[in-house]
Amino acid sequence: MHIKKITIKNFKSFGKKVEIPFERGFTVISGPNGSGKSNIIDSIIFCLGLHSSSKVLRAEKLTDLIYSGNGRRLGTAEVEIVFEKDDGEELRISRKVRVTEKNYYSNYYINGRSASHGEVVRVLE
Repeated sequence: MHIKKITIKNFKSFGKKVEIPFERGFTVISGPNGSGKSNIIDSIIFCLGLHSSSKVLRAEKLTDLIYSGNGRRLGTAEVEIVFEKDDGEELRISRKVRVTEKNYYSNYYINGRSASHGEVVRVLE
């Protein structure tokens, strides 16, 4: 199984929807300082819930991950990772963090269906 594509929307420095394809073999992400390279890694950590602390993602709290380039936070940040299994079948894992006036919500999805973090971990084992 390998990562086929990552879609990032309103996450950290990515204020628009960005799709990054990963070809089989060797993929390199390069760019000048400040272009968002490390935010791509952060998006993978966030989407898969690889760490329980937002501080690992260089954020005080999860809502700080929502893009705020124009001085205000948009309502939702979303990252989707598309995996391609060895048999060619696709597995889509996504995570959204949404802020409201009173609270925030963080949800995982497997192939578009709401899931728990535990289910995400189990499907990737």
